[in-house]
Amino acid sequence: MKPVILSAYIDSREQKMGKKTQAFFNQKGVNTQITTLKDGDVSLMLNNKKILLIERKTMADFAGSYITGHLQDQAIRMNDEYDYYATIVYGDVKTLKRIPTLKRITQKSIDKMTENIEILYKCPVFFVENEVQYLMKIMDIAETVTKANAQVTAKPKVSMSKRPDVDILRCQRGIGEKMALLLLKEFGSPQKVLNASRDELKNIKGVGDRAVKEIKALKKIFEEGV
Repeated sequence: MKPVILSAYIDSREQKMGKKTQAFFNQKGVNTQITTLKDGDVSLMLNNKKILLIERKTMADFAGSYITGHLQDQAIRMNDEYDYYATIVYGDVKTLKRIPTLKRITQKSIDKMTENIEILYKCPVFFVENEVQYLMKIMDIAETVTKANAQVTAKPKVSMSKRPDVDILRCQRGIGEKMALLLLKEFGSPQKVLNASRDELKNIKGVGDRAVKEIKALKKIFEEGV
């Protein structure tokens, strides 16, 4: 039987985890190489000659990069440049309690972030509990996408603005792209929009009570998961 993975390239910045990943693939009979990857943590050449890129993140990395917009920006680039792309997150949401800037994020917040990343950015997100599950999940994904060139997961087609800062705001149903652009023009970033007071928001021409309500609801999703 032809192997699912022909070769694996592991980012040298992975250090300890990189060595474990290399040992895992060597046991599977996969030719592996430690190198510096432009993107992702593991790049796999599949038997259909296509590339599967895996991004590994801790729970804190996932939440933090979503809030800053880095994760959205990365997802857009990865989907444009690679055949298949997926993010694997491991850790527990409880670990965020130790990080002052993330301590108010709950599982509901993580679920909402995941939903938005998967739908708006067509980036599959998988959650695992430990390193062993992480490595096994890579194999599962590789096997899935090599079957009749299937996608990692089926994603609905959604119009994207190609601007992560816009899409952070428009993930709330009541905030459209026009409103998001207006808010960003005034405040400069999604974080400043969400932290603006009700009076500051209502002072902007075109922003009414309904828009303010949606903005505050989005702030609660990020901070409290409600």
